[in-house]
Parts: sequence; C-alpha cells; structure tokens
Amino acid sequence: MTAESFVLSIAASLIATILAILIATLFSARARGMVTLILGRLYDFDIDAVFQSSKDAHNDIAIAIRRAGCVRILVGRGNELQLPAFAPLFDDSADSRRRDVKVLLPADIQVPAVFDWTGQREAELAEFDRTFKAGLLRSQIEVNAQFLRGQEWAGLTVRRYRAPHFGRLILTERTAYLALYSSAAHGRDSTVYKFRRGDFYDGLARLFDLVWEGSAPAGEVDGIQIEPMLAGNGSQRSAKRETRTSSSRASAKSEASTR
Repeated sequence: MTAESFVLSIAASLIATILAILIATLFSARARGMVTLILGRLYDFDIDAVFQSSKDAHNDIAIAIRRAGCVRILVGRGNELQLPAFAPLFDDSADSRRRDVKVLLPADIQVPAVFDWTGQREAELAEFDRTFKAGLLRSQIEVNAQFLRGQEWAGLTVRRYRAPHFGRLILTERTAYLALYSSAAHGRDSTVYKFRRGDFYDGLARLFDLVWEGSAPAGEVDGIQIEPMLAGNGSQRSAKRETRTSSSRASAKSEASTR
C-alpha cells in the first residue's frame, strides 16, 4: 500500500465515523443525550439532557422521582400528575409516605383587581386550539386539584399560585426538569431541559421557593377559606363569599361610627 492510499483510507474511515456519529445523533435520543452530556461537562454547563417533548422525558422523570426523597413541582395545568411517572408520589407504599412533596397549581378563583393569568394562558391556547374557551383550562386545573385533594397525606402540601404560566418545573435533590411554554403550542409539546446541581439548578429552586412563598394554601384564596369546588360555579361562590365579607365589614364600620 502506497502512502497516498494509506492516507486516503484513514480519511475515509474518519469521514465514515463522523457520519455515523451524526446519523446516530439525529435519529437516536440516547445518542443526542450523550452528546449533550459530554458538551455540558466539557463547557462546565449544568445541563444534562434535552428532551424534545414531555413524552420523551417521561421515563427519565419517573426514575428521578423514584429515587427522590424530596420533590417540588410547579405546573400550569397538572394533567401530568396523573401519569405513571408520578405514580410513586401517590401510591400507598411506605416510600411514598416518607417523601416530602410540594405542588404548585394555578389559582382558579378570580379576584377583583388581580390579573387573571389562567385566562391569559387560555387565550393563548384558544388561538390554535378551539376547544379552549369558556373556562376549559380553569376546569381542567380544578379537576387536577380535586385529584390532589384525594391524595392528602402528611408529606404532601399543595398551594395555588397567581403568576404567569411560564412552564413546568420539577425539582428533586439531584436534578431539575424545566419545560418553557410557548404561546403557540401545548405545554406537553415543549422541550424539556434537565439540569444537574449547579447555578441553573439553584436559580430554578429559588424561583420555586419565591412562587411558593407568594402562594396561598390549597383551600384558601388571599387568606379567605373556600370550599372545594369545580370551575363553573366557583366564581359565583367566590363572589357571594366576597359580598358577605364586604357587607360584614361595612356593618362593623357603621356600628363603630354610631357608638
């Protein structure tokens, strides 16, 4: 073999290897994950994996939850809480009961002078999905709230937040999963980013804690105790309760001024 043919054979082997890696990366989720992990370690970036959708991230999230002792979840709707990946949080095993679980759901009751973030998200969804109108998103959120009420145990705490529906966040002691919602797509179709412990993880954990501090315990809206309800009659009950509260305050002021 001549020197020229030897160099050509090496070049051909290198080209074939590079093409094989590119093809594997394009068509294999596992290969894409490995490339992402290697580049993340190489450039000291906290990202461990990128999943094209919630469905692609399902198995990875399930493994993380099974291994976790502390789980924090912020969702814009909460349908995923009833998927198999989250089942270990709600079964009757001793391991489930030992977990510390915090869940943030959007508040479903509208309050005067407070921006309706759920309505804003539903308006976005209605632009490309005609089924989202007349309070459908609000009712879906409340169905998931009802599901959580049926799962009550000492380690589970649920709060309702008033903030933009920016995405879905899942935190364990080791990893964070973030899906940022688009205004033109369902949350389930959003890319999911997996982060290991580091600056990004710390920032996401702080974001969760800030929203948690500003939220109300499940069953309360701005300090007012409410009854479990389904959307539809919820706003009417809330309005009646608010009217009664305002009337009581007015009576108290009237009596005080008379005295």
